[in-house]
Amino acid sequence: MGGELKTYQQDQSLALLGQLTAGVVHDARNMLCNMGLVVDRLAMLLPGQDEKIDKNLGRLRNGLADMNVMFSSVLDIARPAEEQVLELDELVDEALRVVRPTIRGFAVRLAFESEPVEVRGCGARLRQVLCNLVLNACQACGAGGQVKVSVKRDEASARLVVEDNGPGVAPAQREEVFTPFVTSKPNGSGLGLWNCRQTVEELGGSIQVGESELGGARFEVELAAI
Repeated sequence: MGGELKTYQQDQSLALLGQLTAGVVHDARNMLCNMGLVVDRLAMLLPGQDEKIDKNLGRLRNGLADMNVMFSSVLDIARPAEEQVLELDELVDEALRVVRPTIRGFAVRLAFESEPVEVRGCGARLRQVLCNLVLNACQACGAGGQVKVSVKRDEASARLVVEDNGPGVAPAQREEVFTPFVTSKPNGSGLGLWNCRQTVEELGGSIQVGESELGGARFEVELAAI
């Protein structure tokens, strides 16, 4: 009975959250549109003056496009993600380049190793999964910590692994961390890992948490390789 009540309360909370989020997302998408216009204006004012500026404006434009895709998925969660063939190793490498300034703010050491592997999925959503896992790892291990990201092919599977040398996740809590509204962070929503699992499973994959050789948590995303 207690379990059914807890599930009902979670469902009600998610329903209310969805109603509130719809209005916020609508306004946020309007702001994204304005930001996109500013980026386009900057590109017109600084045409070909600096290769680094052009590259960063391109990354900003791509980031805004990714955010728009994510907001669209929130407004129409029942619609399947638009899938395409992706070079997972290249996608992860580019996503890490974008979040490196944030990672440096945590003062952690980041290692990345990969091998070529293709998957079918939604690039924007997979990048969001990666960012969630990496930022969680940075927060877990703190200043001076280690975070390792790897992409590899294992027979018919592609594996994306994010691990750290933080305190880890106790075996009894490894399933609970994917439950909505469950969090150990003072200001956490408890929706990050839940959303990661929803996204990965929608793409036909799985996500698990275990113990890393570094001493902390090890999150592994498995997708079908092409």
